[in-house]
Amino acid sequence: MNDAINVCNDNYSQYISVARNYLGGSLEDAEDCVQEAFLKVIRYKDSFNNVGSLEGWIKRIVINTAIDSYRRRKTQKVTYDTDLVDRYEYAEEEEKPYMEGIPNQLVIDAIESLSPSYQKVAKMYLLDGYKHHEISEVLNISLGTSKSNLSKGKKNVINYIRNHV
Repeated sequence: MNDAINVCNDNYSQYISVARNYLGGSLEDAEDCVQEAFLKVIRYKDSFNNVGSLEGWIKRIVINTAIDSYRRRKTQKVTYDTDLVDRYEYAEEEEKPYMEGIPNQLVIDAIESLSPSYQKVAKMYLLDGYKHHEISEVLNISLGTSKSNLSKGKKNVINYIRNHV
């Protein structure tokens, strides 16, 4: 129990950043979310089965709590681009080091410029390590939509960076 509390305290600012990414940047909302997540950590501490790191388990709880909070608030209507989903099969793209040498803030600004549907998928896949099947379950979208939104989001990020370098 003390280990979980120490990890929560030691990584508080990181968890706030993660929550802010999912909730649209509001510090107050992120703090509420992280507090709710920490209560879940304490409540469900016995369910941690020592597979993976405690930090990762807590981060996953923060992410899921933020997504749940976002869904409850529904302050923004999010639509998902499905125009190509039925016509194409999407394969996992190889990750390419096309972002090498690009300032981190420019990449963050580029991701923040995406539409809400592209932004959520991009953040979950690129920043938080979710796989497409996990994204589709969490966001309640099809697997193809997740892949399509990521692909289009990446193109928009690259175009944004090209226009701002």
